[in-house]
Amino acid sequence: MSAPVVVIGAGLSGLYAASQLCAAGRKVILVEARARLGGRILAGNIPELGASCDLGPTWYWPQWNPRVSALLRKAGIATFAQYQTGDDLIELRDRGLIQQKKDPRYANDSYRVRGGMTALLHYLSDSLHGVDIKLNTKLISMRLQEGDGIDLTLEQNGVCLHLHASEVISTIPPRLLAETVNADPPWPIETLQSWKRTPTWMAPHAKFVACYEKPFWRDAGLSGDAMSEIGPLSEIHDASDTAYALFGFVGFSSAQRSRLGEKQLSDMALKQLGRLFGEAALTPIASHLKDWTTDAWTATPLDAAALRSHPVYQRPDLPQAWRRNLFLAGAEFAPTHGGFLEGALEAAENALLSCQ
Repeated sequence: MSAPVVVIGAGLSGLYAASQLCAAGRKVILVEARARLGGRILAGNIPELGASCDLGPTWYWPQWNPRVSALLRKAGIATFAQYQTGDDLIELRDRGLIQQKKDPRYANDSYRVRGGMTALLHYLSDSLHGVDIKLNTKLISMRLQEGDGIDLTLEQNGVCLHLHASEVISTIPPRLLAETVNADPPWPIETLQSWKRTPTWMAPHAKFVACYEKPFWRDAGLSGDAMSEIGPLSEIHDASDTAYALFGFVGFSSAQRSRLGEKQLSDMALKQLGRLFGEAALTPIASHLKDWTTDAWTATPLDAAALRSHPVYQRPDLPQAWRRNLFLAGAEFAPTHGGFLEGALEAAENALLSCQ
């Protein structure tokens, strides 16, 4: 019996690659270090409302994201435009508050997925018939067997496992790949340096979401969009879907967030929402804070610094010896849409084209 294709990482890129391989009749093993599928796609559950909210990627852009759009259509998943009706708010450093009409020239065409981005995960995971999914399993090392695939050493719940793969598709971000996975033959110094210079998208960010029974900001003629020079939330948007919600990107540095702790930072975020949107914002039904810098399977210490601009990502450049059996996917290896969900699918497609 031929050796399986092993896909490392069960985020969007890995799930898509595994589903396509499965549809093509390949034997597939899907390995994920976390206890769940999804990678950086993550939902915060709201049991009180039977709903959830996105704590990872939130938007896609149909005019720029043909792969995501096609996958949503194929899955029959409903989408909707980001709510942008009403006035925006600007909180100044002196705590002054400016309310202004939204300039239509700067309205973007961002869309949301009904039920959250995890709807994509459910669709793809439902297609993995016969795929061996290994959760809580991290890749330790890869050893190339000339002409005979790759031997993998894994650790699952503290137990060492060994697998032999005909090919491997890895979706591990470049920095984590450089720092956590040993290779034989070893990665060249130039390759390691290149990977370590490649930021992991979303890794420096923290996101706060507060969910409510009513959209009181809409009732007050506000869009939910706000910018703040004070914080802790620097950029705020309406996050309503199956529940009414506001979310914000935390503008404090990872060091500041660490010093404050989750509870104090969440309390400060709610107080800020109260300053901006009124007393009703102080008492959400539920709230969630996700600091991606503390996620060991997303971020390395190099990712703690905030990004000043969107990085330029590139197609993977592997040493010649590895190119027949190892293929790198994941959003950071997408040359056109790097970092985004579209890039996750783009990189998976590129890897699949090479993995024959």
